[in-house]
Amino acid sequence: MGVSAFSGASSVIKPGVVTTATRPSSPFVGQLIYDTTVSQVLAWNGSAWVVQSAGLVFITSASPSSVASVSVNNCFTSTYTNYRVLFSPTAISAAADVTMRLRAGGTDTNTNYKYQTTESIGGTLYPTADIVGTDEWYVGRIDTPIAMAMSADIYNPQNTNKTGLNCMSVFLTSSTITTAQTISGFQNTTTQFDGFTLIFGGVSFSGTIRVYGYANS
Repeated sequence: MGVSAFSGASSVIKPGVVTTATRPSSPFVGQLIYDTTVSQVLAWNGSAWVVQSAGLVFITSASPSSVASVSVNNCFTSTYTNYRVLFSPTAISAAADVTMRLRAGGTDTNTNYKYQTTESIGGTLYPTADIVGTDEWYVGRIDTPIAMAMSADIYNPQNTNKTGLNCMSVFLTSSTITTAQTISGFQNTTTQFDGFTLIFGGVSFSGTIRVYGYANS
């Protein structure tokens, strides 16, 4: 696939415009395309199509409605080393803890999680000791009134290395008291994970989950 050249005062080089299904089958190193399926400019680096932007790159989202858990599959790939997950509830049936399990091949891994939390309630700190060997990470709490947000950075999920977690969570415990939490931990194996599950403590949940990759360069 070539490029279209425009001459004159508005001279530009236009990358090939394709869909994900019609990307070039034999690309050359440095070839640029614009993929309308994902609305991204991509370049072929010799082994993969790489997004041409710095910082966070949107990968996928989910908008579950009235569920007790939600799984996001195939969002961690070799394209990126580190990822960010953003989580915003819109409706819950009751207050509950939110936990996360990593997935490989569509199956949750429910052992060897390690984490610790630091919690500030109304400005008073409540640190915890390491919690080791549990079946999931704690990543925050949904409470009423509904005012909760969570941002979780996931490190090295696709590498044969221990997967790291650094999570920030904030929610209201009343109309006047804010609780802020920092959760840090590891998945204490070298499994290559490609997804995750969020579990809402047995309550009914609706909301939005978005996954981004950190551009490597």
